[in-house]
Amino acid sequence: MGMSILFAPVMPFFSEYCYQNLRLYHSDKDNTSLPRDAPYRSQSVHYLMIPKPDESLISEKVETAIDLMQRVVETSRKIRDQKKLPVKLPLQEIVVVHHDKKVLSNIEAMTKVILSEVNALKLVLSSADQDWATLSC
Repeated sequence: MGMSILFAPVMPFFSEYCYQNLRLYHSDKDNTSLPRDAPYRSQSVHYLMIPKPDESLISEKVETAIDLMQRVVETSRKIRDQKKLPVKLPLQEIVVVHHDKKVLSNIEAMTKVILSEVNALKLVLSSADQDWATLSC
């Protein structure tokens, strides 16, 4: 039911169709003690207010991991584009170098998604940047 309410501004006819069919099976549709604009009692999905988000369901750890995964995928795609490598050609490995172990562990948790998005066979995580780059003045 919540999805039909959220989709109402974007897909009005489909969300109205879903709402009307879902409310038929809910016990509150004929409950006169509820206000007319209550979910399941309202005559249209467009008369309902968009629900407030449940802040307790938001996980900072998951958001951080997803953000890091997106950055790795975007960077990999940019490098692939710069080197003019076709997307269908699987890469042997992707190397991610970062000094923070927490960042590397978050990226490691998303390994399967990163490999499938970038079309790579192996993900190498390293905190030893001196092995991968030469710093000079």
